[in-house]
Amino acid sequence: MPMNVIVMPGDGIGPEVTREGVRVLTAAAEICGFDVALRHFDIGEAAFQESGDFISEEALRACDEGQAAGDTSILFGAVPSEPIGLLRERYDLYANLRPVRSYPGLSAVSPLKQEVIEGTDLLVVRELTSDVYYGRQRQGHGSGGEWASQEMYYDEHQARRIAAVAFEQARRRRKRLTFAHKTNAIGPVFSVWWKVLEPLREQYGDVEFDDFYVDNMAAQLCLRPADFDVILAPNLFGDILSDLAGGLVGSLGLLPSASLNDRGFGLYEPVSGTAPTIAGKNIANPVGSILSVAMMCEHAFGRVDARELIESAVLATIPGRATADISGPGPAVTTAELGKAVADRMREIAAGGK
Repeated sequence: MPMNVIVMPGDGIGPEVTREGVRVLTAAAEICGFDVALRHFDIGEAAFQESGDFISEEALRACDEGQAAGDTSILFGAVPSEPIGLLRERYDLYANLRPVRSYPGLSAVSPLKQEVIEGTDLLVVRELTSDVYYGRQRQGHGSGGEWASQEMYYDEHQARRIAAVAFEQARRRRKRLTFAHKTNAIGPVFSVWWKVLEPLREQYGDVEFDDFYVDNMAAQLCLRPADFDVILAPNLFGDILSDLAGGLVGSLGLLPSASLNDRGFGLYEPVSGTAPTIAGKNIANPVGSILSVAMMCEHAFGRVDARELIESAVLATIPGRATADISGPGPAVTTAELGKAVADRMREIAAGGK
């Protein structure tokens, strides 16, 4: 059975970095001996200008059928707004995994001292389908003028299932889990989280658990990022902390992510966003998309060999061949050149090279 991948490049730098993700996925399939079937769909602002829809019915039908069959994943580029929220909600993609690691030889691009950033290898597990992003919105006028509110909402089911994902990930890694919250200021919401966390802590007794208020968590990530393993966070806090962690290692362009549901259906995308100021210039960093493909190979298709090959090739390629965001004072390569270099290095590794 082939790996069925729905490719949605999107807007901004999305098409450029996704192209290199597809290049690396195709190379992994060739080297590791599996088949990939690709279907491409235009989405986002460009699609809206063309058709009046951010995503076509045909694309949604392909996703519906792929989830039902259990053999399909989405490789996503970037959009400034929709249809990312629609996809997350439609397919209940509640578990967002965002790995962050420092790379040997790239410490110079981090704003932190080398001895502080070195050895950083953490995973932010972010709840993705609730919180203020999906909360009830209200607006009105009062004595102070116009006012607005947006509700931060969680129920036990939502908190329990993402917490269980975080504990499982910690058990597979270095068995340490840190919860980022704001119980002191948002007591009712986080009382729901603590209600489900206590029994899970007993169930996962082999996982060391601690917690920080989210503001202190941000400070600790700047002071000692290498001390953390898995960080569990609600939607808003996870969004902020994972971007902060990306800044600490030097570039959001290095960060992949996976958004998964309970059926194993997932959307894989770089964290870097559309970056409109550099779109079309062939200078964007494709590593986030390439490593998202590596995550897809493992989580969606069980090909750990392909994930390890891709990650090894990335490690061996940068910083010797790096885009401008991570090249430091050295010469920079283009988006396409870096993608090709990773694919070429994969073939060298498979042939017995280093």
